[in-house]
Amino acid sequence: TIEERTPFGKMRDRGLIHPLQEEEERGLFILTSTYLEEKGYLHYEISSYARGRENTCRHNMKYWQHAPYLGLGPSAHSYLGERRWWNLRSVEGYCRALSKGKTPVAGHETLTEEQRYLECLLLGLRTADGIDLRNLRHRPQTEKLLNDLEASGLVRVDEGRLMPTREGFLVADGLPHLFSL
Repeated sequence: TIEERTPFGKMRDRGLIHPLQEEEERGLFILTSTYLEEKGYLHYEISSYARGRENTCRHNMKYWQHAPYLGLGPSAHSYLGERRWWNLRSVEGYCRALSKGKTPVAGHETLTEEQRYLECLLLGLRTADGIDLRNLRHRPQTEKLLNDLEASGLVRVDEGRLMPTREGFLVADGLPHLFSL
């Protein structure tokens, strides 16, 4: 994904680079994933591979597992329970707040139960480990939706976990929205 106001976004806007068509992106993703897995790499997160589970990025996995984390420094985000907060972006502003004995927090939000549920899905479905099915069963129409998703080839169920397939990784960001119906 090319984001606005990034070097790639600016290059795209000037016509220096051109995004691939969706089918080209899909083919490249499938080819890369297949190739790396054949070479012994574990596709453990939507855009990450590692030689063995012991080499996965433990830092990022905390985000995907919806675990609490503390972010230190400018622009850093933190999360605990229902609350998320983020620091000032500016290094100068961050240091100025600290020098005055103030917290450098720029903003915060309290997540609703529905937001936490959707984030759990969004983050969990970005990983090969997926989501514990016990976290889904209490939702209305879940059984039919799970059966439909499994039949579509986007997810698989194994040992009580809902996990994206390679094809599911391609649309992982859209899968959680199906559960909020």
